[in-house]
Amino acid sequence: RYGWTPRGELAAVYDRSNTQVRSFTYDDKYRGRMVAHRHTGRPEIRYRYDSDGRVTEQLNPAGLSYTYQYEKDRITITDSLDRHEVLHTAGEGG
Repeated sequence: RYGWTPRGELAAVYDRSNTQVRSFTYDDKYRGRMVAHRHTGRPEIRYRYDSDGRVTEQLNPAGLSYTYQYEKDRITITDSLDRHEVLHTAGEGG
């Protein structure tokens, strides 16, 4: 089953035994903008955004973290081990 915030955002996921297995946190100012999520027993993953509402960082205190750089035709993703991946986009919306 699922739990929801008063604004209709997914807040929690429960397994068949009704144990919460995942939780989500949202920005109070921007409806639907997830700022963190957590699997039960694991560290919380946090997100940062730019002024256009795009994810710029995914922060994991116990594992790999990622930064996202946006350009007109590509997104460069860099992990905390300095490995890079480039996603090529097309059109104005990517």
